Amino acid sequence: MSLSDAELAAASPDDIAIIGLGCRFPGGATTPSKLWDLFVNGRSAWSPIPASKYNAAAHYHPSSERGGSNWVKGGHFLEDGPENGKQFDAPFFNITRTEAMSLDLQQRIVLENVYEALENAGLRLDEVKGSRTSVYAGAFTDDSRAIMNEDPDVLLKFKPTGTSTSIISNRISYFYDLRSASLTLDTACSSSLVAFALGCQDLRNGGSDMSIITGVNIIESPETMYRMSNLGFLSPDGRCFSFDSRANGYSRGEGVGTVILKPVAAALRDGNTIRAIVRGTGIGQDGQGTGAMTLPNKTAQEALMREVYANYKLNLDETGLVEAHATGTAAGDPLEAGAIASTFRRVNTPGSGGKPPLYVGAGKTNHGHLEGASGVAAIIKTVLTLEQGVIPPNINFEKCNPRIPIDKWGIKLPLEPTPFVGADGLRRASINSFGFGGTNAHVILDDAASYLKGKALKGLHQTKSTPSSLPQLESLATEKETQQASSPSHKVFLFSANDEGESSVS
Repeated sequence: MSLSDAELAAASPDDIAIIGLGCRFPGGATTPSKLWDLFVNGRSAWSPIPASKYNAAAHYHPSSERGGSNWVKGGHFLEDGPENGKQFDAPFFNITRTEAMSLDLQQRIVLENVYEALENAGLRLDEVKGSRTSVYAGAFTDDSRAIMNEDPDVLLKFKPTGTSTSIISNRISYFYDLRSASLTLDTACSSSLVAFALGCQDLRNGGSDMSIITGVNIIESPETMYRMSNLGFLSPDGRCFSFDSRANGYSRGEGVGTVILKPVAAALRDGNTIRAIVRGTGIGQDGQGTGAMTLPNKTAQEALMREVYANYKLNLDETGLVEAHATGTAAGDPLEAGAIASTFRRVNTPGSGGKPPLYVGAGKTNHGHLEGASGVAAIIKTVLTLEQGVIPPNINFEKCNPRIPIDKWGIKLPLEPTPFVGADGLRRASINSFGFGGTNAHVILDDAASYLKGKALKGLHQTKSTPSSLPQLESLATEKETQQASSPSHKVFLFSANDEGESSVS
């Protein structure tokens, strides 16, 4: 299938195609299809802190005011072994045993996950080698370096490169022989969504022909747990009760996620399968608006959302879903929900034209707060949601935070799998993220099928039409508990995530 230059010109140069996905997240979500199963079946990846990391009981104290301890009992973790990089095929990446001994687990799983994402995109290594491909990585913690620094007498020759966060992106560029921008970002929890926005901007500016965006987080040391507990950031339950009255802090999680980006015209020209379309991106800052650097700024978040929609000439009323940062903090959730409500204004008053509902998702309830990887995790979840045409449920929810009057604000929380019925068939979603230093990012995605149809373009995609068997969706909530009890591995949803490899042409 080839398109003429005139046909390709219908694709806006601002529009970016997501052509590949890769992930390793808690709960066995080691592929995009397994991640979709986690979300749509409403599963939690929570577990106690594994003994292989550290003696959790020895570091525990019920008060966040006590130094040298933390008050967290669990979280969301990768399994020891290949998942978290403790079993690593160093020779495959031309890394010697001596160098591998001081190689951060984050660098290890990023190298592997980028390979998996390129494979998912159907790209051969000889196509990628020497190309104008940029790499933008988000990372927030460096537990491996902290552990190695404990004993300065141990000889670790390659520790400077093996544990530096700057090398996370650079090592990808080195191994895959990539020739465009390569940098690692740390804006705390918004790192990988900021990386995503910068990667898109690089493509729009012509700085690269393809961009690899990755985010990673590994938890190995109790040190960060101490500091986050002392600041009051972490939930003592180790769970994210997003938008819930029980919200008491966030739960830490591990993982790595990667997406591959190309301009839409290039993806169509090269015959890539398009998973979703990036319609707009933006980055902003809170400044001094709240009086405390770590307190989110509702006004700044609202301004950024409006700015992104205005800059790319997109209609706020056509968005049906916002995947929120939604960490489960008592202060942050109401401020973010208020910013979303004020921006999208879905309260149906007389004369408002009956605006469609706006759902607000919270993937952190399933897999925890992945910190440096949380932004790219939200991107991957949203891409899968657009493709499947179903909004997965938020879990860990009993009663709404009293500071979030969802009916008054005109927003909805999906508590069971919900058909994504967009305006005129369009499925449009926003992703919101912010860091504890005040750096905010916002991204807008459209489903591939409606975009291609609207531009009269033909291309490969995996977007499914609206589910025809809606009663099966409606009965899922009542059937789920019984089905899971009788067969934990049984898929209770009408779509199989293993359909991921099947592409359609529009």
